[in-house]
Amino acid sequence: METCKPTSTPLDVNTMLIKRVELTKGKFREMVKIPYRQVIGNIMYVMITTTRLYIAIVVGIISQFMQDLGLPHWKIVKRILRYLHGTENYFLQYSKVGNGTIIIGLCDSNWGGIGHPMLSYMVYFYLAHATIT
Repeated sequence: METCKPTSTPLDVNTMLIKRVELTKGKFREMVKIPYRQVIGNIMYVMITTTRLYIAIVVGIISQFMQDLGLPHWKIVKRILRYLHGTENYFLQYSKVGNGTIIIGLCDSNWGGIGHPMLSYMVYFYLAHATIT
């Protein structure tokens, strides 16, 4: 993945993923060799330990397919890796402004797009810095 072509978004707007991908025996053997769970775990680690909280919605969506994965799911994981590779110099910077409490909110959502047309996803984080007296 070091020589991959970077992408500007972690997920394409028109992506539709479904559970229960029917695999032939050959495809099943091929998919078993793919380290899907390990890569998702590594992406989660990067998301939490760095300032990449904005990929939480995508990580949450692809995590739903741990048991029923297929080649389209693996392509999404590779796209996320291409996105992370292309944005490795991007970061969020938090700094203290004045005295008092600072609350920073981050929200990401997908309204009826991935998996099922009637489901919506929303992820939010709040970071708080306060002086306790």
